[in-house]
Amino acid sequence: MLFTSTLIILLTGLSVVVVSATNSDQIPLGENESHHGKKRYNVTLNFDDIETNSSGIGFDPWVGDPNEALEYNGVYFQSFKVVNVAKALPDLPDPSDLLCASSAPNALFSSRKPGYPWPRLSLHNLGRRRYDPDDTHNRTFDMRTVTLRPTGNVSVEGHDVFVGVQLNLMKLPTSKESSGFPSLFRGSPDIPQGSNVWRAALLLFGGGPMQSFKVDFQRFAKIIPGFGTGVDTFEVVADFYIWDDEKEFWRLQGDWEVCVDDVELEMVKGGQDHDEENAGQQSDEDDDDDKLLFLTVNDDGDGDVVVGDQVLGRQLWEQLQNQKTGGK
Repeated sequence: MLFTSTLIILLTGLSVVVVSATNSDQIPLGENESHHGKKRYNVTLNFDDIETNSSGIGFDPWVGDPNEALEYNGVYFQSFKVVNVAKALPDLPDPSDLLCASSAPNALFSSRKPGYPWPRLSLHNLGRRRYDPDDTHNRTFDMRTVTLRPTGNVSVEGHDVFVGVQLNLMKLPTSKESSGFPSLFRGSPDIPQGSNVWRAALLLFGGGPMQSFKVDFQRFAKIIPGFGTGVDTFEVVADFYIWDDEKEFWRLQGDWEVCVDDVELEMVKGGQDHDEENAGQQSDEDDDDDKLLFLTVNDDGDGDVVVGDQVLGRQLWEQLQNQKTGGK
């Protein structure tokens, strides 16, 4: 079965947070916007004040210690390369990747390599062997928007292809929960059990260079209450698929690079613990089918995201999960 529309699959489960590097563009919301003793302020993360060399490269995760993280305005980045797209134009996967910088000149480019962590942004330094679980409730954020696109030209002559981008938003465990998950420090994609986690996947079909998509998490929260709120870690990964005509299914080919820019979030500091506020609202025993929301990008080219075909989305999601686990 071939699928011809762009899909975004939102896998909601436990609870989560997104992080990004940012300019210090912080706008306090004011005392009347706070509750439960929390202080809130808006932050736009656009990465444009990070220095780059003459080739357009700033922080490079593939040089040095694989667990090294870039600290920028209190946020830690792993497996993201800082790129000035104008300077780096001759080395970009495709000239259209100039569009990666929604705000010029810099953008983040993410990809995976064996032995390195998945590309992630966090309020905690996950390059270390441990983090302080007692500090995880003191600062979180509510995800607002992020702009991203697969890099290069997503196409293979004579074949149907697409890139699936998965976003993992996580709230790391506190000392009241099960003790950490050391596999996360080794770069494993394992999602911690018993913590709050949101998972979102953009399935971007190929056919050439992709446009940039602005993902508005606030709109999703109107459909699924709490989506993308109270998190402290955000991962971005992508897989490349090609249609197998003989076996009639999407065959996983490997990792694909994604560029990210202009992350907007609402920072939340202090106050009542997020898990206590939302006690009883979510359960690990909920049916996974009830946690799936499929969205689509409009065909008019404006990158607007709307609720899509739930049946079609579920069929594709199940097929891709079987691929990753070795089944058809």
